[in-house]
Amino acid sequence: MQALQARAIIPQRNYPMKIPRSVLFSGPGCWSDDLSSFCRLCPINSGQSQPGLASNQEMKNMGKKLAVAVAFLLVSIPSFAQVQPAATAKGLPVHWSAGGGMDYWSGDWQNGDINRWGPAAWVTATMWHCLGINVEGHSMILGGNDAASDYKLFVGEGGLMCTMGYWGRLQPIFKGQLGFASLSQPGNGTGQHHSTYGTWAVGGGLEYHIKGHWWARVDYTYDALMDFHSSITNQNHTLNPRGIAFGATYRFGEAGTRF
Repeated sequence: MQALQARAIIPQRNYPMKIPRSVLFSGPGCWSDDLSSFCRLCPINSGQSQPGLASNQEMKNMGKKLAVAVAFLLVSIPSFAQVQPAATAKGLPVHWSAGGGMDYWSGDWQNGDINRWGPAAWVTATMWHCLGINVEGHSMILGGNDAASDYKLFVGEGGLMCTMGYWGRLQPIFKGQLGFASLSQPGNGTGQHHSTYGTWAVGGGLEYHIKGHWWARVDYTYDALMDFHSSITNQNHTLNPRGIAFGATYRFGEAGTRF
């Protein structure tokens, strides 16, 4: 008993945690080896980037980062549902919507000035707060100038979409997606006028509640076809067709459903 009492009155001492200098960032003002140095962390590389367009490697890195973000969120959505109260944890509610319309896109063809129309379609399953899975297709097959007649693009992509809060009759939407594209083009110096490419895309827009289950939709998509060979630079780079899509969306469930 005396040993226990003696042990009970031994004063407790808090030892400050030390962090080895080797794991801290280097740079001006970042030499301290205690926790206070974190308020003065400096970039590892303080040099300035060279001006100009993004390199092909930078565009690939951006695509990889988008892929990692999409994959992380796809895995996280079911996990988020598991922490909901028991009353709502029986199943992840899924709100389905589907729609279609028309695209008007630019082909990113330098002086060719290629702008074409084509049908578009989309299906969305909103599952947790604003987040959901979106699958959509775009095309460039109609209209345009003489050069455009040899330019045909079909894109199929899927990824995450966030349908934001309700502003009157409007709901903003934002998306990040990955997919594939089939492109026929006038000629890029390779002797091949048709090829397929991996793609990534970002975009956003609005849906407007018309009546009942029906919503009008307009959005902008910035697409990236990776490893496209340019006859101008004789190098591979990222081709960036982009444009608007407009049409109508039907939301299943109760009339006027908002996500």
